[in-house]
Amino acid sequence: MVPLARRFSGYSPDTLSWLAFATAVSAGFLFWAAGAWSYHILLLVMLAIFLSAGFDALDGWVARLTGRVSRRGDFLDHVLDRYADAFIIGGIAFSAFCHLWVGLLGLLGVLFTSYMGTQAQALGLRRDYGGILGRADRMAMLFFVPFFQWLWTAITHDLAVVTFTAGDVRYGITVLEMLVIWFAVAGNATALQRALRSWRELSEGMGTKASADGASAPVPTEEPSTPAPAQASTPVPMPIPEPVPASAEGGSEGPHR
Repeated sequence: MVPLARRFSGYSPDTLSWLAFATAVSAGFLFWAAGAWSYHILLLVMLAIFLSAGFDALDGWVARLTGRVSRRGDFLDHVLDRYADAFIIGGIAFSAFCHLWVGLLGLLGVLFTSYMGTQAQALGLRRDYGGILGRADRMAMLFFVPFFQWLWTAITHDLAVVTFTAGDVRYGITVLEMLVIWFAVAGNATALQRALRSWRELSEGMGTKASADGASAPVPTEEPSTPAPAQASTPVPMPIPEPVPASAEGGSEGPHR
C-alpha cells in the first residue's frame, strides 16, 4: 500500500474518506438497480465496492505517510464508514435480492459490531477490531459474493438459490441474502464477543475515565488510603536580612526580588 499511498500523497486524507463514502453510496444504489433493472449491474457493484474499500484503506496510509494523522480525521472516517455500511446493506435490503426484514437484521449486526469496537475505546480501552466479522472481512465478501450471484443468475435465469414453498407462498433465498443472513448472525456474535472482552477488561480495572480536557485517566480499583497526618514541627526562625546598599546595576534601594 505504501507505493500507492505515495501516488495519492497530494490528496487530503479527508478527501479520500469522502471518495470512499461516495463510492459506497453508489454501490448501495447499484445493488438496488441490479435487482430492479438488470442483474448485469452486479458487475458494476463489484467495481464500486473495490474502489470504496481502496479509498477507505488509502486515507489512513496517506495520513500516516504525510504526517497528517488527526483525531478529527479519525472521527470523520468512522462516521462516514457507518453511513457507508448503512447505504450498502440498505441497498441490498431494498433490492429484489433480499427480503427487507432480513436486510434490517443484517444491518443491525454490522452496526453493533462497529459500535462495540469504538465504545471500548470511548471507555479508555483499546479499540477492539477482534471477532469473527470485521469490516475488512465484510468488504471482501461484498466484493466477491455479487459475482457468484451474477454467475448463478446468468446460468439459471433465477435469482434464488434455495426455494421453500408453503401452500401458495414461495420463499426464495438468493446468494446475496445468504450473505446478509451471515452478517446478521456473525455481526451480532462479533458484537457480543467484543462486549464480553470489554466487560472483562473493565472488571479487571483496565478502564479509564475521560478527564475534562479529553485525556484519559486511570480509574482507581480500590479506595485510596487516607494519608497519615503530618507531624507538628518546631518553627524555624527566619534570618533577618542585612541592609543592602543601593545596587550599582539597578540603581534601586532595598533587596532585589
